Amino acid sequence: LVHDGSRYISRPLLVGGRKFDIRALVALSADYDILWYRKWILRLCSESYSATDLDNHLKHITNHCIQASSENYSAHEDGNELFNEDFLQFLFEKYGSMDKAKECLGRVVDQMKEIVKHTTLSVEEGVGGVDFDSFQVLGYDFMVDENMHVWLIEVNGSPTCSTRMIMNFAKDLKEN
Repeated sequence: LVHDGSRYISRPLLVGGRKFDIRALVALSADYDILWYRKWILRLCSESYSATDLDNHLKHITNHCIQASSENYSAHEDGNELFNEDFLQFLFEKYGSMDKAKECLGRVVDQMKEIVKHTTLSVEEGVGGVDFDSFQVLGYDFMVDENMHVWLIEVNGSPTCSTRMIMNFAKDLKEN
């Protein structure tokens, strides 16, 4: 039985009038090194956000399985996904200054990294070590509110994500 104890974020930051979440990948090594992957994706809703139309999941739930049922799925961007460099461009357009956009992006990334650090360290004792080289890929889902505050939505132990992202992740992990 799963209980969701989170509160609804009623004033989310919107991209093009649509709600989004951020899927970030982290590799957790056997010796508990936390490896933050520098590329991440925004998963956007297919429909414009409405705080009053809570019954329309296409305006509120960013999950691809839900969004794929919309006739507007991929109408705005391929697979309803944008990457972190697209988010920087959005922030530039929002604030009219690349310095301000980079500052806001930096605040968002810093908050996400801090959340990752605290959540992984909070379960370190229960995870235990292993006797061989291995790692666990975790998918962190975040939301950003209109005040640029980052909220943890969930952590996935077996995350799915964009093919473009996972291929780059695997290549970068192998090279490093």
